[in-house]
Amino acid sequence: MRQINVRVEDQIAEAFYGFCRRLKMKPTVLLGSIIDFYGRSEILTRKVEKKEVTKDEALIELGRIVADMRNFAKANGEFKKVLGEMLQPHGINIEQLGGI
Repeated sequence: MRQINVRVEDQIAEAFYGFCRRLKMKPTVLLGSIIDFYGRSEILTRKVEKKEVTKDEALIELGRIVADMRNFAKANGEFKKVLGEMLQPHGINIEQLGGI
C-alpha cells in the first residue's frame, strides 16, 4: 500500500478541514474517496482498452465505482451550492460556467 502526502498552504488546509467538518466527513475519507474513484476508473479504462474484461464485467465494475463515490459527490454538490450562492448576486448562473 502506498501513502500519498500533499503539501498545501496553511490557510487552504484549514479551509479544507472546515469544509469537511461542515459535511461531517473526515478529510482522509474525502481525499481517499477521490483518489480511489479516479484510480479505479483508470484501472478499469486500461482493462477495457486491453480487452481484459468483457463489456458486462466492465459495466458491473463501473456500477461499483459509481456507487462508492458518494463521498465525492456529496462534497462536489456542496461546492457547487456554495459557488452558486456566491455568483448569484452578480447575475451569474453556475450552469453558465459549464463543466462544473
